[in-house]
Amino acid sequence: MSVIMPPDSRAAVTVALRTLLSGRSEPHAQGATVGTRTRGQHQPGLPGLPYVLVASDGIQPVRSGAAYTDLIRVTVWHQTEDEAFDLAVLSQGLLAEHRGGVLRGLRKTGSLLRALDEDTQTPMCSALLNAALLPSTTT
Repeated sequence: MSVIMPPDSRAAVTVALRTLLSGRSEPHAQGATVGTRTRGQHQPGLPGLPYVLVASDGIQPVRSGAAYTDLIRVTVWHQTEDEAFDLAVLSQGLLAEHRGGVLRGLRKTGSLLRALDEDTQTPMCSALLNAALLPSTTT
């Protein structure tokens, strides 16, 4: 009997974005760290800037579990509001063009949200993507 399971979309997007951002020439992308924990969860101190957080807002089955979708949230902390926005847009655009592994495709969705981190007053910007995912199977 085969069991269909949802893939780890957060891990797949994190690995993909690390690869996609490495070697980029844009100044706002230089030295970017991509991770899955908020800046406040890092101990003993905050990671440097720019920092890109990849989060999953929830994997949902499609067609009786034969496929899955996930709402992926990319949040960027940067030195300035404009740099946070630029890196969020770049990350969203790169991911929207990416295909591979469990990621069948990512589509830009929603609007970009600019804010200041409540704890550190660091400029940040979030972008959303809707991910189409290939399931894993095991016997």
